[in-house]
Order: sequence, then structure tokens, then C-alpha cells
Amino acid sequence: MSTKTENEHQTIITVDNVKKVYNSNFALGPIYLEIKTGEIIGLVGENGNGKTTLLRSLCGELVPTSGFIKYHFDYEDLYDLKTKLVYIPQRTETWRGSMYENLEFTASCYGYLPEENNLVIDLIITRFRIAKIQKI
Repeated sequence: MSTKTENEHQTIITVDNVKKVYNSNFALGPIYLEIKTGEIIGLVGENGNGKTTLLRSLCGELVPTSGFIKYHFDYEDLYDLKTKLVYIPQRTETWRGSMYENLEFTASCYGYLPEENNLVIDLIITRFRIAKIQKI
């Protein structure tokens, strides 16, 4: 019987048989992966091979078509999970419309209902002190 020592790395994310199908032309997976504390992991591959899809799935931005991703740490909801895992894309989208309209769209993509959408946006604007540029 072995006991864990302080030096052993703990699993923080388990990816089991994850697949993401967009259409008949592209499918990612199946992916099996364990991410442990203290590890540095690199994703290497040609454009269009699914690196971004995997990263967006790991941080909760995309839902796998099948399989599951298990997080071995506490989080309350999807918002809380997204505060612990961050994916920063290499290129950001060009904004159309005002900053507020983009925040409305983004909040709706994260599942906020229309009646709570503006409350969440106002909270974000206040929290990040960006009220001066709100009309941009």
C-alpha cells in the first residue's frame, strides 16, 4: 500500500474519450488526457487539427459531443470554472457594434438569461472600471 507524498503531482483535469464533431468535415478525438499539477504541456500540430477546439473544451467554452472532462477541484458553476481556467486566443475577433453590445452577446453565449444579462454586464463594467469607454 502506497501513500502519496507531498512531491507527487495530483491530477487536476481528466479528459476521457472526448470527441467534438462540428460537421462531416471535422471531428476531434477521441482524446484521453490527464493534466497534473506542476506539468507543462504543449499542443503541437498543423492548422485545423483541433488544438484550439481542445483548449476551448478544457476551459468550458465548448461542450464535447461525447466523452467527458472531469475537473478535480472545486467550482460552483460554469462562471466559477471559467475564472479558474483561461484560454486566450492567438487572434481576437473584430468587434461589431459597441462594447456594451458585444458584452451583451458574450453574456448570452455564457448562458445568462435576458433578465440578468444587463445586470451581469453592469457588474463587469464596474468591476473592471471601464465605464468611461462603455459607449465605444
